[in-house]
Amino acid sequence: MPTLAVLPSRGAARAGVLAAATALFAVAPAVPASAHVTVSPTAVSKEGVSRLTFQVPNESPTAGTVSVRLTLPLDTPVTFAMPAAKPGWTTAIGEEDLDKPLDIDGYEVTKTVHTVTWTATPGTRLEPSTFTLFEVLLGELPQNTDKILLPVTQTYDDGKVVDWADPPLPNGDEPNSPAPVLTLTDGGAEHDAHAAPAAQQTTAGTPWLAVSALVVGALALGLSIGNLLARRRKSA
Repeated sequence: MPTLAVLPSRGAARAGVLAAATALFAVAPAVPASAHVTVSPTAVSKEGVSRLTFQVPNESPTAGTVSVRLTLPLDTPVTFAMPAAKPGWTTAIGEEDLDKPLDIDGYEVTKTVHTVTWTATPGTRLEPSTFTLFEVLLGELPQNTDKILLPVTQTYDDGKVVDWADPPLPNGDEPNSPAPVLTLTDGGAEHDAHAAPAAQQTTAGTPWLAVSALVVGALALGLSIGNLLARRRKSA
């Protein structure tokens, strides 16, 4: 279930953005090899919903990774998060109250998405000396900054915890446990989430099946968001 920290002001327009975002999970981005936690792409548009893929390595020779937590900044709020389903892992969204409510499209925003956590189910773990990918849709991205840090906390089954949270060093050197850094553009970037579904249209075979899948996915997402908003209006 996606988490919205702000009510959409333009239902049809936002539904179109979210429907396009649903299709992004079918297009896997290239993820660079690295010994650290990395994010791909490294640059996205501030507008709409973006799909991010986190590459998480297990650097322990003996222990397995059993939890991965992404932390989003509170001073530059993100209002929507939807993690991709991952076999053997559960997901959870954590929200925080804002110290000062924000006005977005005429709606008062009092909460922000703060964490996205993947937890391995019993019998599942990221094995030693391997890596895996965790995917999430995020939006609306902050408008008041050009870069955000995305710290990731990695927990092993022997109790060790690694915080990939260090910002870049002023001299350009890499810190010991660097946090992924996401660059935010003013729109029109080639990494914009809206561009990905168009690439799917070049797939050979039966394009109508692909189109049908996108329509069904968009309808399902629209219904789930509609139900969420209805519950929030009733509780307001």
